[in-house]
Amino acid sequence: PMRAQSVIIVLSEGSMKLDMQLYLIAETMKASDTGISVVPLTLPSFRFPTQSYFLEYLPQRFPEEAALLESSLKAFFKRIAVQFATHSSIQVLEAQAVIIFDRLDKKYVAGKSAKSIREISGTKSDEWGSQMNVHSSRSSKGVPASGAGDNDSDAASDSGSLTSF
Repeated sequence: PMRAQSVIIVLSEGSMKLDMQLYLIAETMKASDTGISVVPLTLPSFRFPTQSYFLEYLPQRFPEEAALLESSLKAFFKRIAVQFATHSSIQVLEAQAVIIFDRLDKKYVAGKSAKSIREISGTKSDEWGSQMNVHSSRSSKGVPASGAGDNDSDAASDSGSLTSF
C-alpha cells in the first residue's frame, strides 16, 4: 500500500470549522509519529484558533472527540506554519515554494534541490523565464497577472485542503 511521505495542509478562512479538515489534521498528526513530514501552510485569510475555539466550539461540535481533536490540533500548531501570500509577485511565490520544499522530508525527494522546484512543478526553465516576463509586463501595465483577484481561485482555497507528496 502507498503512503504519503510528506503532507502539506493548506489552511484558509473556515478551515477550522470543516469536519473533514479537522479529521485529516488528526490523522496526519498520528502518522507524523511514523516520520511523515507535516507542513502547515496558511493562506492570508486564515486565522489561528483562539482559546474559545477549544473550550466552546470543539466540545459543542464534537462532544465525544473534542479531547482528541484538541490534542491533535495543538500538536499540529506547534509546527511553524509557512505563510503563503497568494497575491504576491512570482518572485515571492517562488521563494515561498522553496521554503515549503525545504520543509519536506529530503529522503523522499532524493537528488532534488530547491533550485529544481521549476522541474518539479513541470515548468521548464525557459518557460519559467517567459512566464515571469509575461507576469512582469502585465503587472507593470496595471493588468493583474492571471488569477490575481480572481474570485474563483479564492473560493477554491477557502475550504482548505490536503495535499500529499
